[in-house]
Amino acid sequence: MQWCPPINMSTIDKGGPQIIIDPALALDLHGPLFTLRLSQECDTWVPSSVWRALDESLVNMVPVLVATEAQPLTAERPPYERVAMVWERVRILTAGRRLYWLAERRDDAHLPDWVTPESFTRFETLLEAFETGSGDKADTEMLDALVLAAALQERAVAILCPSGSEDGMPGLVEAAQTRGFATRQLSGEISTQLCAQWFWPLLTRAGLFEWVRADQMPLAFVRVIAPELLFLDTQDFNSELRLSPGLADWPSSATVLWGRL
Repeated sequence: MQWCPPINMSTIDKGGPQIIIDPALALDLHGPLFTLRLSQECDTWVPSSVWRALDESLVNMVPVLVATEAQPLTAERPPYERVAMVWERVRILTAGRRLYWLAERRDDAHLPDWVTPESFTRFETLLEAFETGSGDKADTEMLDALVLAAALQERAVAILCPSGSEDGMPGLVEAAQTRGFATRQLSGEISTQLCAQWFWPLLTRAGLFEWVRADQMPLAFVRVIAPELLFLDTQDFNSELRLSPGLADWPSSATVLWGRL
């Protein structure tokens, strides 16, 4: 079975790959533009923790936003302020783009047509179990990209995140390992094949290839494999998932595969 299909226009039109933007990447100064460009080419997901972090930043920045004079996005501003203000402007540019997210209230979510209520229930259930096992909600929220990847895994999904140091693991993978996920770095041959067949064509069409390759934004990709938590299309889906042996072992039953772009 092919792990990631070659990406072309026909696979994009049929839903193709799902890309999740890790919070650390989304909240980087490059994050808003990177996400906007990517969402023109494929289904792109922003974890709900990103919106919560941005909303909290904007609340603290109310005096800046309501000032009588325009506030330029100068380099002198703290990075978090600049990112929050850019994302606030980005929110009005989502029309016509394949940019999606979940939310605490389902009515506030923005979802593609193929997402079923079962996918939403799986995300809520996995996140609740994740938070219960952690005891640290703030820490869990910044790892919700992993939960989202597990919830959407009936389709090909990859998380893009900062790659970290060359001799270490990406921060997302390191945090996942700390939280009980089994982690494995893919071999150079497999990573090269995946980049050639999937990521490089996508990033080229989005106008991001040279940006990433020139190390302006060194990235890694992450996959979450949790076959025990796959889609269950039954009337009792919610109760069946909560009683599933796979949920009891979550997240230690899941594997995080990763490689560098």
